[in-house]
Amino acid sequence: MTDNQSPVDKFTLLHVLAGHLMRRAGFSWKLTLGLAASWEILEPIFKKEHPDLFPNPTADSERNKVVDVLATLLGWSLSN
Repeated sequence: MTDNQSPVDKFTLLHVLAGHLMRRAGFSWKLTLGLAASWEILEPIFKKEHPDLFPNPTADSERNKVVDVLATLLGWSLSN
């Protein structure tokens, strides 16, 4: 697995955890989806401007972005 290039990488579990925490915080699935998608849009900007804040500031592949959003929703749905 190559970080940020493979659909599933070592950060995928963090997205599942984020979804779990969003559900626990009372976020709806629609808000969770919106925040997850927004993060994937804004993440490259943050990585470019503040690469020191990321363990791997390389750009995510499109497949990785999709899996990250789906992983967040999976975490949300498993948190009952």
